[in-house]
Amino acid sequence: MLRFVHLLAATGAVLALSSCMLMPSMNQVRTIVYDCQGARMMVAYNPNDKTASVSWPGEPLRVLREYDGGRTFTYSDGRYRLRGQDYQVQWEIRGQTPVTCRARAA
Repeated sequence: MLRFVHLLAATGAVLALSSCMLMPSMNQVRTIVYDCQGARMMVAYNPNDKTASVSWPGEPLRVLREYDGGRTFTYSDGRYRLRGQDYQVQWEIRGQTPVTCRARAA
């Protein structure tokens, strides 16, 4: 019986360790695809560099720097701005009307 308990404890430890290794780190790049009023935008958020790389149709890839933290966020390079909260963002190009985008279901 004692041998079974040790085997069970060892199995549980291995499973716990393997599940930790499978879970993504908080510092990993996270890519989200957004639906933006008929257009599709992809954003790769990099928490290590505090950047968001934005792929918008017809535009070159834009790498924006984070300006705010906490519950809401803002990334900008002066001309382009990405603002949001949770899974809804606004994509803005200076001088144009902002576009509201919602994350696509995974």
